[in-house]
Amino acid sequence: MDNDARRADAIHMTPPQDPITTSPPSRDPGTRLSLIAATLLALLSFFTVAIWQAQSARQTPPQTSPARINTVNPQADMAFRMIIKLSWLIESDPGSVRMLGGYATTPLEQIYFAIALGEIEGPQAAIDALDKAKKDAKDPQILADIDTFRHIYNAALQNTASETLLDPVERDGLIDRHGFYARVALTYPLPQTDPQRQGLRQGAGAILALIVLVFVIAGAILVGFALFVAAIVMLALGRIKPRFAPPAPGGSVFLEVFALFVLGFLCLKIATLLVERFMGNDTPAWLGPASLGAQWLLLLVPLWPLLRGMRFTDWQKALGLHAERGLFREVALGILSYLAFLPVYLAAVGVVIVLMLLRDLIFGPTETPPSNPIVDIMTQLRGFALVLFFLTAVVWAPLCEELVFRGALYRHLRGWMPSLLAALVSATVFAFMHSYGALLTPPLIALGFAFAMMREWRGSIFASMTAHALHNATLMTLLFVLLSALGDA
Repeated sequence: MDNDARRADAIHMTPPQDPITTSPPSRDPGTRLSLIAATLLALLSFFTVAIWQAQSARQTPPQTSPARINTVNPQADMAFRMIIKLSWLIESDPGSVRMLGGYATTPLEQIYFAIALGEIEGPQAAIDALDKAKKDAKDPQILADIDTFRHIYNAALQNTASETLLDPVERDGLIDRHGFYARVALTYPLPQTDPQRQGLRQGAGAILALIVLVFVIAGAILVGFALFVAAIVMLALGRIKPRFAPPAPGGSVFLEVFALFVLGFLCLKIATLLVERFMGNDTPAWLGPASLGAQWLLLLVPLWPLLRGMRFTDWQKALGLHAERGLFREVALGILSYLAFLPVYLAAVGVVIVLMLLRDLIFGPTETPPSNPIVDIMTQLRGFALVLFFLTAVVWAPLCEELVFRGALYRHLRGWMPSLLAALVSATVFAFMHSYGALLTPPLIALGFAFAMMREWRGSIFASMTAHALHNATLMTLLFVLLSALGDA
């Protein structure tokens, strides 16, 4: 009687089981033959795309003009542009501008600093700084340009007209070589109310918005460190338990989804390349937006299991398109998880910086500064094309990439390996599908790993979708404001 009572009490004390994680693992649809075929197709397509993307990252971006001098450190360029565009705000503190002169480590950077300094302290300060640049310069063209800039500021110092100093060909050549800074110097004698001068100073409001945004991001990083520590403690105490239910090994349908996605992506790149080769120098302006628009068709690829006969409810659960505790909860946890993983992402960025410093130390500095493909694209697009690119990054990527990499690929890998290894493999594949080059992949691997861990923890894919969208939206907004603030007038 006592044993029966104890058994009854044990039954009543057993906590309710989670049907998502306690149901026995079932094998996804697919035969042994389809598994072999999907594996071969996935490997072939992936390595083709990865090599293609790596080659794209190594290519030097086209210059806007063959005569343009583009060897300025991006940090120095940003600092000098901020001086010029915010000159009305920092005129009362010229000492702070002098401190930024430390960025000018090459003759060309010293020229641009001299032009920025002239906006704050006047033409004599610009002339003195140009004389300093001339002592370090060796290139004949740079030496000639220094003399030209000196003539411009000398004319301003003596209140004489500068229009006759240069003929139109010389003016155009100076602008081709020095862009924004040449236009600032050439318009220096004009009144500050002149439209040409005001146009060059446009972007001050965007710079202030950028500063506010940077402070917001810094605050988010501090919160992220606190959440990261809290997550480690909760994980050690067993308070964080995975809700993902891995399948039994042997199925192939979700590996097929990944293979079809990569194959479709590869076909789009080939089609775009063929059009570019066919059109030659007359490549139409619509090709870029058309390629981006066609990329949205890849959202249909995750529907493939339904065509293979999978029931809708099983497909929905397998991809993580469920939120048993509410969609709002998953979205909120996605935001918190993203903040908690920010320290890992920043550590990966630090690894990239160290690797780049080591590369420069061993092999010497590169001839051209590192190029970000996203920045290159955003500087070229306008209007509808720019909006489409923004939507692709903030809407398409979180939806399609999460369904493919964390929904399909991660699920398939979890049938064969533990969570940490599956997350690392899927994150590495995710990183090399982007055209950043091998050296810049650690941050992408960190992101992919974080998204996979969110999928493992929540079971639902909505948390990782939210984190992915938040990350891309933050970066795109930051880049857009930065380019708006510091771009050429």
